[in-house]
Amino acid sequence: MSCGIKHTALVNTRNELICFGSNEFGQCGDGKHDCIKLNFDVNINLKGRVIDSIECGGAHTLVKS
Repeated sequence: MSCGIKHTALVNTRNELICFGSNEFGQCGDGKHDCIKLNFDVNINLKGRVIDSIECGGAHTLVKS
């Protein structure tokens, strides 16, 4: 799990990336810039790769696989 200034990203036990919180700058990765008030799964095609780590910054999210 990683927390940015106004958003959070985590990886669940099924290797799924979940982001929630502010999406003002698109940091949740859903292609929009609306504030996310509820949890949602980000549809990122990792082609079967395991997510190694995630990091949130002020206006971005990085995923290492």
